Amino acid sequence: MRHVIHLRSFAPWREFGGVAPRRGQHGGHFHGDGRGFSLVTDDPHVTSRMNFWVGVDLEARSVLNQRLWSDLTIGPRPVGPIGFVGSQDTATATPKATVMSYVDRQDLVLNVTISGADPLVPGAPDIDASGEYRLQYDAPNSKLLIYTRISGDQFPACESFIADSVRRKIFLGGFAPSSRSFDELIRLFGQLNRPHDIYFYSNIEIIVSGSGSFERVRGTWGNQLSPPMISMPGLYFPLNAWNDGVMRAIPMPADSGTR
Repeated sequence: MRHVIHLRSFAPWREFGGVAPRRGQHGGHFHGDGRGFSLVTDDPHVTSRMNFWVGVDLEARSVLNQRLWSDLTIGPRPVGPIGFVGSQDTATATPKATVMSYVDRQDLVLNVTISGADPLVPGAPDIDASGEYRLQYDAPNSKLLIYTRISGDQFPACESFIADSVRRKIFLGGFAPSSRSFDELIRLFGQLNRPHDIYFYSNIEIIVSGSGSFERVRGTWGNQLSPPMISMPGLYFPLNAWNDGVMRAIPMPADSGTR
């Protein structure tokens, strides 16, 4: 039974970054991804600052292949030493990923961290995002149990989901900053990153077919500030209802114009 876990960091705004507004605007120096939470993986318009996926075999409780990449970073035109602007107008970042995995009784446990800096800004701090996953396949009852904890810099935004072999997907968690203001931007500096204090978690149960494809889901989710916001034991949701409900409930930045 093979599935793929995705972890992505993206900028919800069409433009963001920099201290000084670009040409008198208040958007920022760099092109963002201009989107909200998404499960789309095959549309070139759904971009991310960092994209990572890792395959898992839940029957064998093992990690398979993985891939990490960044979509193009587009800076201001004309270029110049304003705010955080570097000497180029486009470049592609080279992010890093670490994956630690082990088997704990019946569970496959993964700890994933991705990080990468703006390639147009010399000395820029890394964007950091982390996912902790505990997965258990209950074959006799045709269930997949997943506990997820998503944390990181809280800037820009982050999302995680899991896909089955027929590309059905379930949203596992995510977060977004309140705005693109300088107060939020400086979260990228390590001393302001508090992954153990600021996080999103979910604890879900998925009904799967014999081939491992997702059929229905139920569970709880919340963050460090609140008790579970969805908790309906015994009630399974269609995949779309679960995904839409959780993604819409996590606030996007007030200045992003996205959902």
